[in-house]
Amino acid sequence: MPGTPSLIGFDEKYFVAAMNAYRSGQRKDETMKSIAVSTSDAEIRNLALYYALQKPAAAQTKAKGNAAAGRTASAACAGCHGEQGVSGNAANPSLAGQEAEYLAAAMRAYKDGARSEETMKLAAAGLGDAAIADLAAYYAAQQPKQPKVTKPLTLANGCSAATAATASTATAPIRARRPSLASASSTCRSPCRPIREASAETR
Repeated sequence: MPGTPSLIGFDEKYFVAAMNAYRSGQRKDETMKSIAVSTSDAEIRNLALYYALQKPAAAQTKAKGNAAAGRTASAACAGCHGEQGVSGNAANPSLAGQEAEYLAAAMRAYKDGARSEETMKLAAAGLGDAAIADLAAYYAAQQPKQPKVTKPLTLANGCSAATAATASTATAPIRARRPSLASASSTCRSPCRPIREASAETR
């Protein structure tokens, strides 16, 4: 869906940090703040693990910008977000394969102060609408890679990594309001955060 981010491919630590930023108001989005506030720390960690274990794919929605121009402009972003948008630092999200309209909206949010991270605010300050669209188009077209997930993996209740990877057939309950990792992920499905199946589309 245009404007909706894929959560698959985010490093676990970045996912948790992003949810906490919505909780605190550092990121301003009332829908996401409501979800983050009502989700426990354990559930957020389990969601982060679930999405990190899914197989990513490039966004299928049509981008409006010029990807070739975006490739040139992306040189300034590579130090933090990696070559071709695949980050090697958990503190910085991978941009490869991310939905273009969402990426553009995120850059505009840093530019206008709706997101308050200073490094990104400075990086976005000099970008015009065309440059933002071009960068978004370039990164949306790149092939994402699954983040490295520390093993052995354990969920809050001791579930295994295999349980997280096959959440729809999870047999061990997560001792929280939602009975399984799959149902925990349903919090992020519709309308604001649909799970992207690997065969169809892809932070």
